[in-house]
Amino acid sequence: IGEGGAAALAEALPQCTALQDLRVDSNRMGYTGAAALARAVPLCAALHTLGLNRAGLGDAGIAVLAEALPRCPALQDVGLGSNGVGQRGARALARVLPRCAALRVLGLNDNSIGEAGVTTLAQALPKCAQLQGLQLFGNAFGCGGTAALARALPQCAALQALGLNRTSMDDDSVAVLAEALPRCPALQDLGLAGNAVGDLGAAALARVLPQCVELHTLRLSGNSIGDQGATVLAQALPLCTALRTCGLSGNAMSPRGQAELRDAVSRCPQQPNLSL
Repeated sequence: IGEGGAAALAEALPQCTALQDLRVDSNRMGYTGAAALARAVPLCAALHTLGLNRAGLGDAGIAVLAEALPRCPALQDVGLGSNGVGQRGARALARVLPRCAALRVLGLNDNSIGEAGVTTLAQALPKCAQLQGLQLFGNAFGCGGTAALARALPQCAALQALGLNRTSMDDDSVAVLAEALPRCPALQDLGLAGNAVGDLGAAALARVLPQCVELHTLRLSGNSIGDQGATVLAQALPLCTALRTCGLSGNAMSPRGQAELRDAVSRCPQQPNLSL
């Protein structure tokens, strides 16, 4: 479905009065298609899920779509991954997100949102009172963007899932984020895979993970955690009473470090699944 198909589809949507879930992922509709949908979706009063991942929207398409989102009163789940969204698109979304009263899940993964864009989004997040899931993986925003998120996330009281895989985070970034995690009382799923987290970052996480009492999934695969990091994590994991899944494959630890982690997991209350 390209631009013309999206326009034809948009003409029909207002007649679908019970439509709740619209997913047109992986259709390259671009700005013109996004503009057509932006005119139609506010007329779909029951719409709660909108999937536009990999739709070739770009910043211009995101900007025109953003203006329509607050006029979708039931909208809960918005997927905008892999659309080439940069700072301009992030700024357009940040302006409207606080007016999306029902929004629970926002997917912005695999875009081009850097430090400035994430900082702008972070300023809007505390005003999204219902937000439960935020997926930002695959955006390279580094330590500056992480610091902005760390200031905002404790004010997102409903946040349960946070995806920060492949965001160019290093030990310093993770240390900044770690300080905020215990103040995210609902956090259940934390994704930090595919970054540059080493032993110092692992130690920063180990200090706070036992305080994340709802955390059941921790994703740290594909980092640079060695034996020292494995040791401190092994000391913390048995204190994580809700943990059920722990991903640590693709790190730099030796068989000794892996053995420490296996022993630690065997002593965890939930007997979590461990990948090494």
